Amino acid sequence: MSFEVSGQIFVHDFLNPPTEDRSCNIDLNVINSTGVLTLQKVSPGIQTKYNLNISNSSSIWLTSIDQTCINYRLKDLIVAINLSLRRTCLSIVQSNYPTTDISFEPSDTKVKIEQTKNGKIVSIIETIRIRDSVHIEIGTQENIDENSSLNYLEKIIKINRFNITKTTHESHVNISKSINEYENAMMSFNRLRIFKNLFNSLELSTNWDGVDRRGTILDSEISSISLIPQKDIEYWRGLYNRTKHIDRTPTESSDYVEGVEKLTTILPTMREASSKLLINRLNRI
Repeated sequence: MSFEVSGQIFVHDFLNPPTEDRSCNIDLNVINSTGVLTLQKVSPGIQTKYNLNISNSSSIWLTSIDQTCINYRLKDLIVAINLSLRRTCLSIVQSNYPTTDISFEPSDTKVKIEQTKNGKIVSIIETIRIRDSVHIEIGTQENIDENSSLNYLEKIIKINRFNITKTTHESHVNISKSINEYENAMMSFNRLRIFKNLFNSLELSTNWDGVDRRGTILDSEISSISLIPQKDIEYWRGLYNRTKHIDRTPTESSDYVEGVEKLTTILPTMREASSKLLINRLNRI
């Protein structure tokens, strides 16, 4: 049985995630397409809203009309697409920032009367409160490779991450954990949380085979697969440790603050490494 699947997805800029004063206007194009995936832009905002249409459910290996099964398959598809992207993030979850209302107490009117030789001068002083705000919109565009995305999706489905049991092989469990962390990073608007999720994903996918690699051994393994310099990965690991533990010295506090300030330069490379490690492991399933 085959059927058409439609739904809304939400997109934001990876490096400049939305905040209360920042939204996005992202253009996505589907390339290497056979017509399986169709995107129609609806509107920009905190996230840019798109309508996603899948012309044939069997093209995403979906045969059940159960809503839970459909939702799971869409989540896996979004992860697969995100693995092929670099600048933008897709999610099936819409986020909103609530606005805050401010009510000012009425101010007293001041009246000043001044007697002059020409008569009285009456001055009335009113306080006018002006609330100002600035809002910017980030614009970018990126291509979704349909062929690569569907290839990744097929491999993710084999993991069956939404139905992990006690008999599931540990390699599948570890990759499931890694995918979940990667998925959370793509949905987050907080750079530090993105960093921590991506590092967790990196560590889990690196150690998917049950070998508990740590320290420089972990760095070396990640570097050998991602082709990211080992010194960069060592720095990420040091910063990650600073996010987990208290700072005991001024040097440790300085290292943490410096690391947070560098996140805009760290995160793109870290996403690249995380994607490569996950793809490498998925290809070995």
